[in-house]
Amino acid sequence: VTPPVLLAPESPATGDDLVATLDGEPSDPDDDVVTLKISWFKNGQPMSSFDDKMTVGAVATTLGDTWSVVVKSHDGHMYGNVSQEKVDVVNGLPSLESATITPAQAFTDTPLTCTGDGWSDPDGSEPAWTYAWTVAGAVAEGETQDLLPPENFAKTQPVVCTLTPFDDWGNGEPVE
Repeated sequence: VTPPVLLAPESPATGDDLVATLDGEPSDPDDDVVTLKISWFKNGQPMSSFDDKMTVGAVATTLGDTWSVVVKSHDGHMYGNVSQEKVDVVNGLPSLESATITPAQAFTDTPLTCTGDGWSDPDGSEPAWTYAWTVAGAVAEGETQDLLPPENFAKTQPVVCTLTPFDDWGNGEPVE
């Protein structure tokens, strides 16, 4: 008898490993040693390179794939129960490491520019993000581009640029 297989994460995104775990230990009513035969399938096709492995690395998964794992127990004499679990790979959200405002030392007649640094998207999407500027804690109305004109801030006012990375399927975490 083999306990049910759990496939984690439950809703994997590109960039996530697929991990098969057992909900408990395999057992046999005769106390025979139980071995497991693990088989992986991608979009219904056998993926023999992952046979008898509990993990499929993220590099093998792609947005839209359907992966399943089948586990058979064997007590040395006969096969026992078969457990199977299936998941669909969903979008992995993009990320940015930071937002940078230049020049670092500005004057009241200096436009500010915001750029994103460290783009990453497990699906391979092209870099894209939205801009949001705040001046002295208030939203700089109408300023949604990379440039903040000098008439939008005054001397000693703190200026923050927030970038939100996105792809065709969703938004990542904002960075300042």
